[in-house]
Amino acid sequence: MRLSILVGAAGTCFVAASVLAQTPPSAPQPRAVTRTIYTRNTELFAEWQPLVVGQPIRVTAHLTHTGDRFRPYTEGTAKLILTVDGDVVNANADAPERPGVFRLNVTPTKAGTGRMVIDVEGAAGRQHFVMDGVPVYADTRAALARDFPRYPSAGF
Repeated sequence: MRLSILVGAAGTCFVAASVLAQTPPSAPQPRAVTRTIYTRNTELFAEWQPLVVGQPIRVTAHLTHTGDRFRPYTEGTAKLILTVDGDVVNANADAPERPGVFRLNVTPTKAGTGRMVIDVEGAAGRQHFVMDGVPVYADTRAALARDFPRYPSAGF
């Protein structure tokens, strides 16, 4: 009985090891980019994967009314304008996907350092958010090369 358990356990380990050895490692992925901007009435927390020419990227704009209580936007529209060296790409969201969350799909067409503008129309009026210095990479390899560790070594 003990021998059959031992043989069964060894066989299971052998199979698991061979499956793990055949599983290719996943390709490295660049880290998400985040920016937070405040106006008098609104907080924008924006997140996206690094922008790469020709690759569709979803920019998620989390919008919250500020004041005595922070409340998510439950209505309104959002427009994204990405400008790189005079080349302009737009994206629109006609309503939040869920309270406070607007999804803006954009495909950059030119590499370089750009400006991302998000304009929001809602009950609080028009809100205007500007993010300068937004990198747009020629390819994923370039984005990965610029993907620095979040917590660099202190050098000790």
